[in-house]
Amino acid sequence: MKRFFIFYLIAGANLYAQESSSVRLLEYRVEASLDEQQSKLTATVAVWLRITRDGTDNIHFRIPSNIEINAVRDIDDDRFSLQRSTEKNAFFLHTIMLPAQRSAGDSIFVKIEFEELFDSSSHALQFVNQREFLLQYSNDITWLPQFDDQSTDHASVALTVKNSFRLVGSFRKDSVSDAEGNNVWYSSRNSLTSLHDFFSICGSTSITGLKKQSPDSLTSVSFFIDTIRFHPWFADSLLTYLYDAARYFKEITGTQTTGINQSYCYIGEATIERSDVRTTGAMIDRNSPAYTQFDSSVFVRSVKNVWLVELARRFSLSRTDSTALFDDGWAGYLATRYIVSRFPNPEIERRERLDLMINALSFFPTNPLKAGRISGGVDNENLSFKGRYFFLMTEYLLGKESFTSVIKKLYDRFSKRSITIPEFQTLCEEEYGSPLDWFFQEWLYRSTAPEFAIQWSSERTQRGVVLTKLIVEQRGDVFTMPVTVFFTVGSKKIPKRILVDQFRQEFRFTFNSQPTAVELDPNFSVLRWLLDIRILAHARSSRLFRIYNKNISSAEREAQLTLDLDPVNATGSAPIAHFSLGKLAVLENDLERAKEHFLKAMQSKANEESSIYPLLSLIRFGNILEMEGRRNEALPLYQRAASEGKRNPSLFAPAISEAEKYIREQFTSTEEFWYGIY
Repeated sequence: MKRFFIFYLIAGANLYAQESSSVRLLEYRVEASLDEQQSKLTATVAVWLRITRDGTDNIHFRIPSNIEINAVRDIDDDRFSLQRSTEKNAFFLHTIMLPAQRSAGDSIFVKIEFEELFDSSSHALQFVNQREFLLQYSNDITWLPQFDDQSTDHASVALTVKNSFRLVGSFRKDSVSDAEGNNVWYSSRNSLTSLHDFFSICGSTSITGLKKQSPDSLTSVSFFIDTIRFHPWFADSLLTYLYDAARYFKEITGTQTTGINQSYCYIGEATIERSDVRTTGAMIDRNSPAYTQFDSSVFVRSVKNVWLVELARRFSLSRTDSTALFDDGWAGYLATRYIVSRFPNPEIERRERLDLMINALSFFPTNPLKAGRISGGVDNENLSFKGRYFFLMTEYLLGKESFTSVIKKLYDRFSKRSITIPEFQTLCEEEYGSPLDWFFQEWLYRSTAPEFAIQWSSERTQRGVVLTKLIVEQRGDVFTMPVTVFFTVGSKKIPKRILVDQFRQEFRFTFNSQPTAVELDPNFSVLRWLLDIRILAHARSSRLFRIYNKNISSAEREAQLTLDLDPVNATGSAPIAHFSLGKLAVLENDLERAKEHFLKAMQSKANEESSIYPLLSLIRFGNILEMEGRRNEALPLYQRAASEGKRNPSLFAPAISEAEKYIREQFTSTEEFWYGIY
């Protein structure tokens, strides 16, 4: 089947983020018609704007270069004078010249008539074909003209498509059929609306809707999926699980009377390379080989569980940069809390926290949590994983019952405005009963984490009791934190809570019998360094230096440290390190050395965190063979990778998609590719 794709990408900061907006959107009205046979969209955008600065004599909007402007008209249907300049990455900036200077408070009407041809020459972030399409609106990707403001007081859309299409988005839709076999999908919203949320829309001729809904219709979770490519048993079980999670989130936040309707739409074959699209109320993602297999592990894990975390995002407290901690970190905390509460098994909680530790700690330089979201990428990871741990530690410090009380106050007092970190601290202090400056200053304003080392000894006193001395040392920055120590005495584990706040401290305890073991924080209640995590962190840092900084020397150093610190690969980190060194060797034009590292990655024992890298290394080895003109030798490697990956699609989905892609089409090497994640 013929496919058409559209690629919009703009790098760096938003042009208008550096200056205050000169306009405010009052109304953004779209009438569009999509012809998927010709991969063409014809549309009119009518916009009412309010001028926000005195003396404004022009206004701006920007569009992708594949949009052809037919006319820009005023309220009297006269054409505006227009200037166009080129921006980076195939965007055009259009300047509308106003006939006279406008004062703050004036309103103006603009109608933009345009046609859009979708780029069919590349795999893209967005796509349109004869069976399915995705139209996304964001700061970086758009199918519509963008003004300074990204929200409007009133939004409406009338999208005409073939009546065989089903549409999914974050809005209520009414449809009317016309005489030519089309549907006109219409929706409007008369309240402050994010353009990203309202105008991110997907459609498909092959999706089926599945829904779990409460009798009062206030809670619902929906899937829109192609059941041929999505395991129906998995979908049904996943819906039940997510519906239960939605009710749990409403219960602990106290938002019992608030409606929550979450949709997940999966379109596009696994061959289409694009990241997911998030809107308020809907997550749109591509299909994946993982969805063809029933995998029960997703129901007892929260880390990298996109369904559960996206549902939890509906309960985020703020999405502004200054309090981004309450977006990614808070959603992650709710997801982890749900798993721990629904599966009250100490081993499950331990594993959840260990998973978070592994993902939260690295040697790559990151901003403290207080800085919020600055540049994306690694900031998002930091907020998601380390932010989640911050809230888990706050719960540990206050106690679950007291922290639940804090949560209910949060949603009661801040449901209609963003919360600040000092306000959150005040709520916690009300429950804790004393100031918490020490806790917030250390865990929000530092980017490091503690590491504890213990020594202990016991002796029986003349009174017949056993005196146990415990020495706790902190390495690196000294943190203040209550920590639980477990003493094994006979068949019992006796917990003792201590406050560590110095470089070296001694504690004394008495028991009736000799302890046989002492464990400090075995349940991982406190984010901290462990030896195995240090080694994994070097491997992860190598990847981060390559992806975000394109720093080959630092990436090589971190990968080599991984191998030097664990020469027998006891931690299973070697596949990550060798994979990284292989990609770096290609960037240094040493293909033979690259093949050596990819071969070592394939042969190294892997743990769960590194298990995908031997398979990816097999594919990369094939890529190098193609670079040497040996595609016939590369094809069997791709086929083997696809076959081995399908033994566990939920774990190896990225590798399967890549392998199948290169079976179909020849590999093309670019520098950007070798700097990439995989």
